[in-house]
Amino acid sequence: MGSFFAQGHDKRAESAVILTQFGGVPQFLLAFGFGPGGRSARAELDHWRAKGGQPR
Repeated sequence: MGSFFAQGHDKRAESAVILTQFGGVPQFLLAFGFGPGGRSARAELDHWRAKGGQPR
């Protein structure tokens, strides 16, 4: 997609969406099946890196 954000604004947009749509990071993670009793974000990241770390 390329970068269309000014420096640092991508994180501001990310934070705004997570806050307004999910209520916070814990709710965001739970909405996607991560957390206690669910998927491990760390394990998913390790797996992604092992496969070359390419975006979808």
